[in-house]
Amino acid sequence: MLYKHIERQLQDNAPMTKLVEKDVFVAMSGIVNARMSGARDVFGEETLNLIKSQCLQPHISNPKAALGVEASARIKGVDTNPLKRRILDAKPSKAMSEGELVEVWSYVLGALAGYKLSLRSGELTSKATRWQRLLMQQEYDVDAGSATYGRKLDLQCRAEEHELNNSEFKVDSASEQQVEVQYRKNLRVNQAMMLYLKDQIGMPLEDSDILALDVHGLSAVLFALKYNGEVFVSDLATKHMLRLPDSTASWKLFLRGNTLSVLLAYVKHLLDLTERIEEQELKHEEEARTADRCTPEREPRPLGGFTFMSPSKKRCKANPQRAQMGEAHDDETDEGVVQEDECDDFQDVCDDFQDVCDD
Repeated sequence: MLYKHIERQLQDNAPMTKLVEKDVFVAMSGIVNARMSGARDVFGEETLNLIKSQCLQPHISNPKAALGVEASARIKGVDTNPLKRRILDAKPSKAMSEGELVEVWSYVLGALAGYKLSLRSGELTSKATRWQRLLMQQEYDVDAGSATYGRKLDLQCRAEEHELNNSEFKVDSASEQQVEVQYRKNLRVNQAMMLYLKDQIGMPLEDSDILALDVHGLSAVLFALKYNGEVFVSDLATKHMLRLPDSTASWKLFLRGNTLSVLLAYVKHLLDLTERIEEQELKHEEEARTADRCTPEREPRPLGGFTFMSPSKKRCKANPQRAQMGEAHDDETDEGVVQEDECDDFQDVCDDFQDVCDD
């Protein structure tokens, strides 16, 4: 089904909109995205409902549990005022910059996790996406023409040097299309992290389910990315929109609403995943010490074995056929690419992918 959808899109000579193009990249990466444009028509009602049920996690949105958080904190002698002050002192508003948003969201997540999470923000690049680019260059014989860099990320969660997940941020004034494009980038970045964990420490894909935030101002959605044994599937993990407080009145709602209960469940998921990765790394090191010293044969990668990233602005301009695609012209400022020269040639990769489909 996913192959057929990709084939239809690539064989259509009509120019793609930017959003459709990103959907193609997601599909080519072997991800069935329930939030894709026209998903119901592509996958059908039954399949779409199955995906949604696999990703939706009703237990993490439990306002009744959140009702007891403040009372429990008082009983245990835990003061919630520092968290309140830190959020409100940041003067949350629609005018906050992306950096300010990352800082306040990162602080909230760290505080709720008891400062046990390793959260990294700033001008960081992803090792997992760099690895995927190198794989792509090798598989499709693409000459990047320069050093290969990973994608610039907004907020990584790590276990030692291992990347657990990534959350992306857009300012409140960002358009709906910018937010949707960001979401599709975030899907591919997190998939690359899952694949990299499997490659580096043998972490089974089924054991590294991703939960991650896609943030728009003070609001956010929490989405799930899972491997079901054949393809990756993704949809929202909770139907509730998350929102940080921006006033004393909204702080009281925050302590008693869905946002707090979801964020508490989210950081618990990250802490549990951190523990599983640490255990898997020890197991992998032990297996490596006792394994035979032989180089495994290289096998073709199936659908979902590659994460397809977007081409850079410079390569798009150098490709006349690509430049004629109008709205589909990729502005990599939206995608956060560090190195302009470095990318996959969109048309060449699509042609090669069609050859694989035909075979």
